[in-house]
Amino acid sequence: RLAATRYASVADVAIGEAGALGPTFRPPDLDRGFTALCVADRTRGVLAERLVWAAPDADRAASMRAFAEAAADLAATAVEESGLDRATKERDALPSEDDSAVVPSGDDFLTAARVIVLDRQTTSRALFDAAQPERLALLSPREILDRDPAAAKSSSTWCFLGRFANAPGAPAVWSVCADVAAASSDDTLAERAESSERVAWGSARTRLAGLDRAHRDLLLHAVALQQWHRREPFCSACGAATVAHRGGSVRQCTNVESCGAAFFPRQDPSIIVVVKSRDGSRCLLGRSPRHPRGVYTALAGFVEAGETLEDAVAREVREETGVRVDASTIEYVASQPWPFPRSAMVGFVATAARGHDTDESVVVDRDELDDAKWFDRRDVARAAAVSSRHPTTDIVLRGRHDTASVMDAATAEALLEAHPDAACLVPPPGILARILIDHYLAEESPSSSSG
Repeated sequence: RLAATRYASVADVAIGEAGALGPTFRPPDLDRGFTALCVADRTRGVLAERLVWAAPDADRAASMRAFAEAAADLAATAVEESGLDRATKERDALPSEDDSAVVPSGDDFLTAARVIVLDRQTTSRALFDAAQPERLALLSPREILDRDPAAAKSSSTWCFLGRFANAPGAPAVWSVCADVAAASSDDTLAERAESSERVAWGSARTRLAGLDRAHRDLLLHAVALQQWHRREPFCSACGAATVAHRGGSVRQCTNVESCGAAFFPRQDPSIIVVVKSRDGSRCLLGRSPRHPRGVYTALAGFVEAGETLEDAVAREVREETGVRVDASTIEYVASQPWPFPRSAMVGFVATAARGHDTDESVVVDRDELDDAKWFDRRDVARAAAVSSRHPTTDIVLRGRHDTASVMDAATAEALLEAHPDAACLVPPPGILARILIDHYLAEESPSSSSG
């Protein structure tokens, strides 16, 4: 897993492998060769893992062929089909009695479905698996109702999210906001060791990067839907109340006689960009007051009405830092939903205009950023290595492990203390800003100015 994710930071898709192949490398007490495989993607993190056993003979070449074929098969399947299947046909076909703002009926749903739980008070907190920090807690509806009977009231919207892709027979996954008594991911290891609780509350925003791909997709979907339901209780056309339909994917005006308008979830387009110097040796990063001390990231902002994405890139960079970009160099890289509050982030890289890649060209808008500056490529690469410390590597920082993300203030402070030579920290893998930074680092730096 570690090898795959590290290599995926500089390649589109990578496969990590470890095992014992044949008579030379196989321990005497092992009766067959084996390999452990992990496929990772630069933009989506870990896609799939598999333990493969070869035939119980001493033919090392045959074992290697078997493992290579298994790796190719796993990679093809993972890249094409892993993650979240939103199952929109199934969602739209939900019967009307199971398609309201209360708990869907039926014993099969209560026992077989699985549910992601967001905090009723703030959708920015979610329940995580206390034993596997890279996964969300998936509870049965019955367990949720036992813990919080109020989740059955009409004020709770149960949203259909889909099913795990490439997993035949996987249960449907829903989301709901509830008040469930559980541990906190801010508890120390010793405090949680004394508890038998298998779920723990944690920040959806700071924990997102540490989730595997399918759970990351589920959390993004769940937060986006639940926040939308909270913001759209009334019809914007006539003012009547709205109710949820189609598994929470639509809100319908209850004034059916004179209005009956239908409303769908919305995302606000935003851009995020890493700007590089003319010779590629430096990139421009900014520090938001929302981020922990020392964390610098890509520049971002909302797209205004009637504005192209490329124009938004140039405008945001100029407004926040005073730097002008060469419009002909703006290049799309990747996108990511970011429901904090409800953005659709579109990621770019760009090159500064001639004469605008100097330290003197940076004029920071203090209403937007605390700081912005040019960083040498080597310093950014060092920051990326330091900031890639990940909860699933079982790192313990100050008695905590499942919140060991650089976007957590205490973890950021610990990393800065442990690495005083680091010029800055950058967001962790899996976040679009980091994808753009890794894209920049993967590019070959020209030896001279492009002119």
